Amino acid sequence: MLNLDLIHLINSGKAVAFVGTGPSCDAGLDGWLRLAASVAAVLTAENCDTRRAQKAIEVARAQRTNEATLLPEAFDLLKGSSNARRVEDIVRRRMSTPSTPGRFHLAFADWPFQYYVTPNFDPLLDRALTPHGFVSIGNTVGEIRKLSGGAGRLVWHPHGATPLPRDKVLRLVLGKDDYDETYAVGSPISNTLASLAQFHRLVFLGFGFADSDLLRLLDSVKRISSPSKPSFAFLGQEHPTSREAQLL
Repeated sequence: MLNLDLIHLINSGKAVAFVGTGPSCDAGLDGWLRLAASVAAVLTAENCDTRRAQKAIEVARAQRTNEATLLPEAFDLLKGSSNARRVEDIVRRRMSTPSTPGRFHLAFADWPFQYYVTPNFDPLLDRALTPHGFVSIGNTVGEIRKLSGGAGRLVWHPHGATPLPRDKVLRLVLGKDDYDETYAVGSPISNTLASLAQFHRLVFLGFGFADSDLLRLLDSVKRISSPSKPSFAFLGQEHPTSREAQLL
């Protein structure tokens, strides 16, 4: 059942949508586990020693609750078995297929949000929003500045995006070191997320509450968000748990 406050908020055109991996996985793109395994397979075929990374991936597969820790560690190990540039190149190629937005991308694109923020690397949400006049931006300092001044119709990729040129992407946020630097207190991305939470209402779409990306985003904005203006999330059950309600 939809909340009337949520309907009014979205229709105001001033809310910010945070879109997770759910729509892209539904459209056929790799989830985190499959992406890590795919990168490992390519590097193994190139005679890189990926045994430690593959072990971390298998442990993550068996212990799904520890994915947030184990998969970034696996990507760090994959980078160590080759180099960061090669891992990013493989990820860019994997994230280019399929190239057609899925049903949820198209549905979300019809809602009048001011901004869309997604940790996803793929361009499917962006392609769904292109007919509506939205422009994609990356995670360099120059790109982040485009969010200032209240300009709308932007799709921000704080973790980087595979279709954007490299001068607009500082890095693809894959490994633990990437996450630590990206979400450090006072970093440009943390400050910008806090600013969005201070001046806009947030709506979370396509995340699960065990999603590591969602938990990092919520942690970045929790000091700024006001209990009198809560965020909203679309969940797979009718009522959120007390923990989920507290996070919002």
